[in-house]
This record gives sequence, structure tokens and C-alpha cells, in this order.
Amino acid sequence: MQNQTPSYPIESVDRALQLIVMLQAGHRLSVKTAAEKLGVAASTAHRLFGALCYRGFARQDEQRLYRAGPALNQRTPVAVSHTALKKAVRPALEELQLRLGESANLMVLQGAYIRFLDGVESEQMLRVGLRTDGTMPAYCSAGGKAILAALDPADVKEVHHDGLPRWPTAKISTVDELARHLTEIQHDGYGVSLEETEEGVAGVGACLRDWLDRPVGAITVAVPSTRFAQHDLRHYAEPVRKAAAAASRRIGEQCTA
Repeated sequence: MQNQTPSYPIESVDRALQLIVMLQAGHRLSVKTAAEKLGVAASTAHRLFGALCYRGFARQDEQRLYRAGPALNQRTPVAVSHTALKKAVRPALEELQLRLGESANLMVLQGAYIRFLDGVESEQMLRVGLRTDGTMPAYCSAGGKAILAALDPADVKEVHHDGLPRWPTAKISTVDELARHLTEIQHDGYGVSLEETEEGVAGVGACLRDWLDRPVGAITVAVPSTRFAQHDLRHYAEPVRKAAAAASRRIGEQCTA
């Protein structure tokens, strides 16, 4: 049977593998935290990190925390096809549209841009239409911001190494300004766009994650700005976050490799 504890575990290998699993799930670990999780001395955790860094499985950031290294290949898109992603997320889109009465969308990140994969359009007379297969800079979109906020800051800078793509209604103008904005989104758990994709449209979005907690897309709700309750963002944010969490569970259940 799989996942059984070996009869004679090699402790150092087992501990290193535990660290790899935590790093691949997106955790940032200090030596002290890793030692506590593994139940070992800090010196042992430090030696394990040294070995993982040497082989590219870990790297230390500017805050001296360890995160996944290039050998774990975090930047490579997860093995989830767009067809499978749409199938897994569709029920959450439909439920979100019914709950809020507004258009709901699924999007994925492609470089510095997002691409709309699917959506359920509002039935109200005044509504935001679907943009299936359309693209726009991620930093303008609520869902795009949510995905960017889930990435390593170094990856966000690399994606925008030539600066932010021009967009007529953009309100963020520099990569540094975007980085500060993404920090707020990490804290809130959702992104907001106030007429940044186009005039008259507001949106709230949350990141979708795979079974290893890696970002694979986002769900958003798009609202005509004349109807958007900016003073009560929780009205949109809570349903969007719940829809994203439900969709992420389905992705984990249906799209595992």
C-alpha cells in the first residue's frame, strides 16, 4: 500500500522530504519554524536547508526565510488543462452568479496578462458582458491581481521586467506600486478593480489553487460601477472567496495528475 511509513526510515531523508513537501506547498520557513515542525535541533534544520539549497530544492529570500527553489519548478504551469479547469470551476461560477446576480468569470494568467476562459453572464438588463478568450493586463483585473498576489514577489518582478503593459484605464503605474498593492491583497484575500479594466466596470476576484496550493487561476465577479457597493466590499468578497475555495477543492479532487 502507498503512503505507509517505511519499516526502517532513513531519518535525514525523511526530514528532507517533509521540508520539500512544505516548500512545494508554498510555505516560507525559518530555520526555527522548520526545526519545530520536524522536531529536531535548529542546527539539523539548517544543515537540511543547506543540502536542499545546494540541489536547488530551496532558496533563501531577502528576509532569510526559505522557500521553494528552481528544482521544484513552481513557475511551470500546473498539469491542469484549460478544459479540466473549466469543468472543475463551472459549478462555482454558476453558484456565484446566482448568489450575487452579477456576471462571474474564470481567468488564468499568461505572462503579464490574464485570459478569460469561461463565465456565466448576469441576467439583469444592465450587466457586464462576458469576455471569453479575451485578454488584458493582469494588474488591472481583480482576478489578475489575486493571482499575482499569490506569486513569489521575485516572479512578479520578472514577469514585468519591462514595466507594466500599457492600458488606457489603468490606475497603477509602476512595478513598485503594484508590489505594495499586492501586499494588501495578500492580507485581504481578494483583489478589487475599480474601473481599471474599463470605465463603468468594477470587480472583485479571488485566486484558485491546485492540490499543492499553487495558483492556477482566479474567479471574479464583474459589476456595473453604478451598482457596485464600494462601501460594502464584503458583500462581494465573501461569496467570491467561498466560490474560489469550493472551486479549488474541486480542482484538487478532479484534476490531480
